[in-house]
Amino acid sequence: MAILLVAALAASCGSEPPRGIWDGSFGSGSCSNGATGQFTCTPDPGSKPANCGEAEAGLELVTVGDFTGGKASNWYAYVDKSGADATIVSFDNSWETSTQPDPFPRCTDRSAPNAVHIQGGPFYGWGGGFGSSMRDYLPHTPDPKYDCFATPGNPLCEPSDYEFESNAVDLSQFEGVALWARRGPDSEGGIRINVGDVQTDDDISYLMYQADPTRPRNCERVRECACTNHKQCQPWAAAPIETQTPNLIAWRKALDAVSVQSYQIWSCANPGTYCEDPTADIIPGYFTASSPIASCNSCMQTTCEEPYPAYPNGLGGAMDIQFNGRPCTQFQSRTGIVTSYCFDPKLDPPPAEADQQCGDHWMRGIYLTNQWSLYLVPFTDLLQQGFGKRFGKIDTKHVTMLRLTWDGGYIDYWIGWIGFYRHKT
Repeated sequence: MAILLVAALAASCGSEPPRGIWDGSFGSGSCSNGATGQFTCTPDPGSKPANCGEAEAGLELVTVGDFTGGKASNWYAYVDKSGADATIVSFDNSWETSTQPDPFPRCTDRSAPNAVHIQGGPFYGWGGGFGSSMRDYLPHTPDPKYDCFATPGNPLCEPSDYEFESNAVDLSQFEGVALWARRGPDSEGGIRINVGDVQTDDDISYLMYQADPTRPRNCERVRECACTNHKQCQPWAAAPIETQTPNLIAWRKALDAVSVQSYQIWSCANPGTYCEDPTADIIPGYFTASSPIASCNSCMQTTCEEPYPAYPNGLGGAMDIQFNGRPCTQFQSRTGIVTSYCFDPKLDPPPAEADQQCGDHWMRGIYLTNQWSLYLVPFTDLLQQGFGKRFGKIDTKHVTMLRLTWDGGYIDYWIGWIGFYRHKT
């Protein structure tokens, strides 16, 4: 019998937190009423501790993200770079975050004191995500007969029948994704579970192109170099700080109210062209909690020259050869949409149409409450959304990534643990 999405919580199934004011303000977290709500100072109603042992009874769990300690290693974050306050507050950098003490401990035995706390917004575009690649969890054994399912502590194994086996895990003996999570009062209710496989994954397409650009790929990547939402694309010069990033200075000053001299370390990662409204005092992108460099929303050649985020140093020191050095060229897709992509019409085929593109992973949305809950999402419940290349079913033998994603608006998520599950026999 198929397992439906459940919230396995002994004390309560949870409730929808009271809504904040939704006034668009960006609070500092220090509220006069003692609340820690990031946006509106709405008190977090919190959660009763869950009986974690009872909720997980009868399940065999494989950990991909255990956030009860001090760090969430091997987990990355990304956002649409759309708004002035599109900030992922808890992240030290885009590849790792410090976990935070949970003011409402998840388990009754207090065995899970910390969790990842992801706050941000308002996101005006498609939102953002929090994910990890399966290549970081493999035993990387050279023996194809290695019975990883019988090995205590790491039942993930490399599929032995695929050339990029070191980037995928075989989950064909598991049932689905398990997630401990809750949300705060200023957050949108939904979050999406995403599982990528070798059919849908941009990383696999990248590796295949780097190995041999002429070979057929499972799906195709494109790189848009125009500004989204019809923003202007204009140069940012490597000039004195007073003229280099005036809007960035104004935005930082509004947050910190400190001297201009301290802004000299705050700039876009590379001089070039960026999407910006010259009349608005906003940052063209987002920043993480301790990074002095803004992740700027680039455009034109700046975009085409950027490395591929999953492999920022390329392979063997090479850049993303599919787009590096290409001009930013206007193109009209068969849908009638006109925008610009990194491609050379004299050398390259036209950018792939949407129904051939990567990234349409296997997804199911879940609704989070203010109560800590264990959500079980079977692989059989995961579907593609329909914006990319379509495949018949998920390839659980070649899973490449696990990700949580959200839409536009404000988010305030507490993530305690995530991984894969199957029922004990």
